[in-house]
Amino acid sequence: MATGSIISDMRKLIVVIIVVALLAAVWLSVKSEPAPSNELINYQSVDLGWQFAYPKGYLVTEKDKRIILTTSPIKIGSHQPNITFEQYPNREKKSVPDWLKSEPRSNFSLSSGRLEEVAIGQLTGLLYRWAEVYHGETVAVAAGNFIYLATVTYQKPTDQIRADLAALLPTIIFTNQ
Repeated sequence: MATGSIISDMRKLIVVIIVVALLAAVWLSVKSEPAPSNELINYQSVDLGWQFAYPKGYLVTEKDKRIILTTSPIKIGSHQPNITFEQYPNREKKSVPDWLKSEPRSNFSLSSGRLEEVAIGQLTGLLYRWAEVYHGETVAVAAGNFIYLATVTYQKPTDQIRADLAALLPTIIFTNQ
């Protein structure tokens, strides 16, 4: 009888450990997604020509001539959902669609080719969706001598980060025009 009781207790302990581990995994996955926030933080990069307001809860990094918003520190060698802002010279004054088709860094070749007009600051930009290992949406706009790209990468269409990019698009001001 004592052996049966010990085995029964061990089974109960294993079940409790599994339940705790599952609850911890769910809690951590929910915690990694920023909660929607009405509080906006103003940001400006004089060097890169961007000014915008973003929701509280993001970390901002300027790296390799990009502005990157993430919810946790950037991990080398892995992808995490982020919002990225980039600026490229447009010396030839190409239209946005022509620039996207000729520039590999735009990821436009990974898209269906469909472009949608969206407001970005006081200008009209073109949005396209693309997929590789993860999903992305990019809004491109020409302003002055530059093409500006605002990109969100995500894992699921319901990720909050997509709504956060949409909310900050109207706040964008291009300062290097």
